[in-house]
Amino acid sequence: MGFKQFLKEGYDYKGHSLEAKQKAINIMNEFKGQSGIPNPRWNDLKYLANKFVEYYWKWIQETYYYPIVQNRGERKLLPEEELYLSLALHGFESTLKKMMNIRNKSEVYKDFHREVEKFYKENIQFVNEVNSWRDKIVKRVPGEAKAKKAAEIHRILSTNVDVKNVVEMIAEEFRPTLEKDFIDWKTRLVLNNSKNGKVELDRSQSELRFMLMDYVNLIKYPTTYEVKKDWKEIIKKKSKENADMIIQDFVSKLVFKLNTILSKKENLKEAKRIGNVNSNEIAISFTDSSKFIVRSKIVYVTNSNGTSFTRYPTTFHDVYLPDGTKMGEVSEKTMIEIFALAK
Repeated sequence: MGFKQFLKEGYDYKGHSLEAKQKAINIMNEFKGQSGIPNPRWNDLKYLANKFVEYYWKWIQETYYYPIVQNRGERKLLPEEELYLSLALHGFESTLKKMMNIRNKSEVYKDFHREVEKFYKENIQFVNEVNSWRDKIVKRVPGEAKAKKAAEIHRILSTNVDVKNVVEMIAEEFRPTLEKDFIDWKTRLVLNNSKNGKVELDRSQSELRFMLMDYVNLIKYPTTYEVKKDWKEIIKKKSKENADMIIQDFVSKLVFKLNTILSKKENLKEAKRIGNVNSNEIAISFTDSSKFIVRSKIVYVTNSNGTSFTRYPTTFHDVYLPDGTKMGEVSEKTMIEIFALAK
């Protein structure tokens, strides 16, 4: 999942929106039949549901609305122009109902309106179900939460065998750097393309317009925009969301790699974090005396075409078989096909 993909046209909004929706459904299923949902998991649910709505809506805009607007020789937007800029979970029903009730449903926008109505009908039940969990949030007493968190961290670092928790702890150590990188990138984006609080874009700059959309308001269609007063705060919020997505991606990929090995061994003894933020390692041992250290990190790469993207290089070190034999240079394939099956 690339760094620039988060802020450029062509990002797979539909694919990632449906992925976020499924993850939200999984959380609701996790607490189905229970009287409440812990506040941290509610935040996860709300975040994923918002990503689904936001990204699917951007896909509809890109596919059925903006191409029409950009190709028309004169300004003939629908009256409720401001409704077409963004959409979130809290305004899903009210905003889409307004759109479906618009009288000026000219022929040129028929595909757009069809998708709006389809989006509403297929997802209103999902949105209502997500919102129903608002009244079931279970918040811990601050002192109790702090004590439990400290105990949980101690358990994870000493005797815990839950690899996912250890990986998440490592991933969180990347957060400050990730958020700073996004903030710096977005800040330069706004400053380099604005003058005296105004942004001028011609019709050919659709990609740049999408990249700036969260931080500007349209004041004269289609070329003149005004930088929002709270653009710096919006950048901080969006940067946190971008970092969240990268961290989630990192965790899911590394846990998948490790579980492929662990599921074959079936005798995990301990998984613990060692090293520090500059040396992110997990030491994993098994009841048959085999063990290894896995090292993984988040890095940015720029290819020869100037495209930046994110990689998660993972290497294995100090790999010992059950009989005490130390393996040489070990690839992920070797770990799965030889180490995991060794007796």
